Amino acid sequence: MAVIGASTSMFGAVWAQAEASKVLGALGAGVIDWELPVARADEALDEDGAPRDPKQRADLADILRRLAHAVAEPAVKAA
Repeated sequence: MAVIGASTSMFGAVWAQAEASKVLGALGAGVIDWELPVARADEALDEDGAPRDPKQRADLADILRRLAHAVAEPAVKAA
């Protein structure tokens, strides 16, 4: 799993992601060690919900690549 969050405040997503990661880990979920908190989401996200900031867009793409790799990796080991 990947934990990604957005908040209209500066730290809401950071705090929520930290707690969500703990809960998911306690439940036995495999959580990748990369998070993407988006502060001031009302300004930071475009009308489609994508980050306006190029670095955040790149970070999101990297997280998705890492997640895809983490999901595919057990299948490779099992083969």
